[in-house]
Amino acid sequence: MRSGTVTALRLDLRWQSDAVQHCDSLFLPQVDLARSTLPRPIMAAVMDKPAGHRATCRFEPGVLPANQHPAELLTLQPNQFNKHCLGRGSVEPRRGRFYPGDILVDVPSRRGSQGAPVRVTEVSAGGLRLDPSHPLAGKALEVTTTVVSVADAPPAGAGSARVADLLAVLPANGPGMQGRWRGRPTDFFADEPFLRLDDNDPAWSLRGLPRPAADQYAARLGHADPVYAVWARRAKPVWLRL
Repeated sequence: MRSGTVTALRLDLRWQSDAVQHCDSLFLPQVDLARSTLPRPIMAAVMDKPAGHRATCRFEPGVLPANQHPAELLTLQPNQFNKHCLGRGSVEPRRGRFYPGDILVDVPSRRGSQGAPVRVTEVSAGGLRLDPSHPLAGKALEVTTTVVSVADAPPAGAGSARVADLLAVLPANGPGMQGRWRGRPTDFFADEPFLRLDDNDPAWSLRGLPRPAADQYAARLGHADPVYAVWARRAKPVWLRL
C-alpha cells in the first residue's frame, strides 16, 4: 500500500478438528500495512491491492508460530496446580479444559510464558499432565485475507492506524480451543460448572432482561432443547449460548 494509507482487513482462519471445519474471523479496521508484520505469503497477496481483493494462503504444520508441532507434555504434582490462583474459590483441574498459565507453580520450563494457556490432558490422584502447546499446534491452517477498504490515513490527533503483528493477533484468544484434545471428550460437567453463585447477579440476565424474565424465556424452550434438558432438574433454567 502506498505511504499514508490505512487498510481495513478481514481475515478468516480455517482449521480442521476431529470432524468439524472451523472458521475464526478477525476484522481490523485501520491497519498500516507498510509497518505491520504479516506472514510473507499474506503480505505478497494484499500489498497494493484494491478494496474487494481476496486471497487465500495455506500454511502447513510447523510454518507459523501458532501451528508448530506439539510440545512435550508436562507432568506435575498436585501441589503445582494452584487451585486458588484465580481468586474466586477453588478451581479443580479437569481433563480437556484450558487454564491460564499463571495457575502453575514452580515449573521451570514455563518461565517467560506464564500467561499462555495450558490444557489439562490427564488427572489422577498422583498428579496431572498438561499440554503447553498452542491449541492450533500441528494443524494445517488456511487464511483468507480480504481487503475491505483502503483510505487515507487519519490526520494527526484524529486516531492512528494500527500496526499489527498478525502472526500474534490472528491465532490469539480462542482459535483452536474448540477442538478436543486428541479426540478425547472434554470434561465440562464436573463440579456443577453452570451453577449460579448469585441468583441476583446481573451477569446472568438474558439480552439485558432481568433474571425472572430471562428464566421465563428459557422455560418456554421446554425439554426439546438439548441445552435446557441439562438444566431441567434444577428448576432455575439458564439460557446458554453454545
